[in-house]
Amino acid sequence: MLGYIKTVTFSSGDVLFVDPNATVLIVGPNNSGKSQALKDIQNHLLLYPQQHQPLAVSRIEYEKSSTGIQVQAWLEDRSTKTPSGPNDFMLNRLGSSVIRSSVSPSWDAGPPFTGLGAQLVQLFTPSSVQTLINNANLINPETDQGTQALHFVFLNPELERRLSELSTEAFGIPIFLNRYGVPQLALHFGNLPSVPSTAPPYPREFLRDIGQVPLVTNQGDGIKSFVGIALAAMSTPFPHLLLDEPEAFLHPPQARLLGRVLHQQHPESQLFIATHDGNLLKGLLAGEEPNVAVWRMTRVGNSNHCVQLSADAIRELWADPLLRTSNILEGLFHRGVVVSEGDADARLYELAISEASPPIALSSDLFYTFAGGKQRIPMVLRALRSVGVVVAAVADFDVLREEEPLKSIVEALEGSWDAVAAIWQPVKNAIDADTRIPTRTSIREEVSRLLDGSSAPALSRQEQEAFRAVLHGDTGWDRTRRSGVAGLAHGALVTQTKMLMQRLAELGLFVVPVGELEGWAPEIGGHGPNWLGSAVQYGVHRRNVDLIAFVREVAAFALGA
Repeated sequence: MLGYIKTVTFSSGDVLFVDPNATVLIVGPNNSGKSQALKDIQNHLLLYPQQHQPLAVSRIEYEKSSTGIQVQAWLEDRSTKTPSGPNDFMLNRLGSSVIRSSVSPSWDAGPPFTGLGAQLVQLFTPSSVQTLINNANLINPETDQGTQALHFVFLNPELERRLSELSTEAFGIPIFLNRYGVPQLALHFGNLPSVPSTAPPYPREFLRDIGQVPLVTNQGDGIKSFVGIALAAMSTPFPHLLLDEPEAFLHPPQARLLGRVLHQQHPESQLFIATHDGNLLKGLLAGEEPNVAVWRMTRVGNSNHCVQLSADAIRELWADPLLRTSNILEGLFHRGVVVSEGDADARLYELAISEASPPIALSSDLFYTFAGGKQRIPMVLRALRSVGVVVAAVADFDVLREEEPLKSIVEALEGSWDAVAAIWQPVKNAIDADTRIPTRTSIREEVSRLLDGSSAPALSRQEQEAFRAVLHGDTGWDRTRRSGVAGLAHGALVTQTKMLMQRLAELGLFVVPVGELEGWAPEIGGHGPNWLGSAVQYGVHRRNVDLIAFVREVAAFALGA
C-alpha cells in the first residue's frame, strides 16, 4: 500500500480513525450524506481546498508509506508509456494520464495530489462502474500494459476464470472474453464455443458462433453492475477505491455474493463503500474473521455525524447463529428500530403502525425486527445503540418475572438497574406471592369442563398441559402471562406495576400490557404465526384501540419524538 487515509473528520467534528487493512462500510438512513462523504474524500485527495466545498467530510489525514520515487516506479509498472518531449513520457492507464517527471513531486507535496490524484483514487457510482465492461482495443501482451479494465482480463486468464465462476454463481451463466481474431476485446454472456485446436486465424464458423453469444454490455443493469464492480475490485489497482451503492440493481443473493467479493479482492486498495443494503453488509461480514469497519452516518441540520460499530459488537452478533442469519443489521439503514421477542410480534406491530390513522410522520423509516427471545434483546440493543440507532424494545409481561434478562436490557438502554430494581422488586414479590391453591370443587369443575370440551379418544398435547395446570394452581405469573395488568391481584399492585412499566418505557423497554402477543385478541385461537394470520384477517391491528395506542407510543420513542 503506497499510503492510506488515517483519519476522516466529518462536518459535525466527529473524527474516525481508519484501519488501513479494513474495508470501511458507510451506512445510515436516507439523506444522511453517505454518497457525499465519498465525493468529499475523493476531492480531498484530488483538489486544493479552494477548488471544492466539502459538505459531509471536512478534512482527512493521510499517512504515506512510500517515497515519490517508489510511487513513480509503481505507476510505471502499471502504465502504458507514450513520448512527451525529448526526455519525458506520459504514463497512461484506466482513462487518465500523468507526466512521468511530475509523479514524484506531486506525491511528495500532497495531498492533494492534483494531476497524480486520478491515478491514486477512483470513485465508482452505479452508472460509471458499468463503463468498465465496455469493449477495449486489442493490445500486445508482450509490450503493452493494460489501460482499460478488459486489458487486465486479457492479460490474466486466471482473472477471466474467476469472473466467469462468479457470474455462474450469481446468474447461472458464465462469461468469457472474446480474444479470438477480433480488433476489440469484448465480454460475452454465455458459454464459449469449443475453441479449434488449429493455430489462428480461426475458422469463420467458430468466429460466427462466438458472435452469436450475447454481450455482457447488452444485458440488464444488474448483470452489468455486478460484473463491473467485480472488475473494479479484482483488476483495477487503485490505492483508494470508493464505491457508491455497488449493490444498486442487484437482487439480495447477488448483493450478498458481491459483498464477499469486495471483502476478499482488494489487497492493493483501501476500500470505502457507501451502501443502503443489508445484504451487501452480510456478504462483507461473511467468514470467520471479518475485517470490516461499519460507520453509521446521520444528519442533524447541516451537520453530518458518524460513529463506528465496534469490532466487539460485530463479533458478538456474528457469534449467535440466529442473529447471524437474521435481518437485524438492516436497522443500521433506518431512522429507528423496534425489536421484539419473536417474528410474529414484529409483524403485528409493524402492520398496526403502517395502517394507523392518522399516520405517524416518518414511521415508514422505522425498522421492525426480532431477537429470537428476550435473552437476546440486550445484545441487539447494545450493537445498534453503539452506532447511534434509536431502538425501542418490546417484551412480554413475563420479562418482569426474573432479574435476568431484565437487568441486562435496562443496562443496554443505559438505565440504572438500582433505580429500576427499587420499583421492580416489590412488584415481583407481590406477584410471586399471589398463588391460588386449587380446591377440590374447583378441580372437579375444571376437569369436567375440559373433558366435555372434546370427544376425541386421546388427550391432545394442549389438553394434557391444561390438566397439569389445573393441579398446579393458578399463580400470579400465570394470570399476567394470559392477560397482563388485568391479571394483577389488587389495586395497589396495579398502580406499582404501571409505575414500573412507565419507567421502563422512558428507557425504551415497552412491556406488553396484555401479557403477550395473543392477549391483544384472546378470543382468537392459536399461537404465534397461526394466531397472527387469524388476527390480521380479523383486523385486530385496525380495531383494537389499545394496541394502536401501544404501537404509537413505541414508534414515537423509536423515532426520537
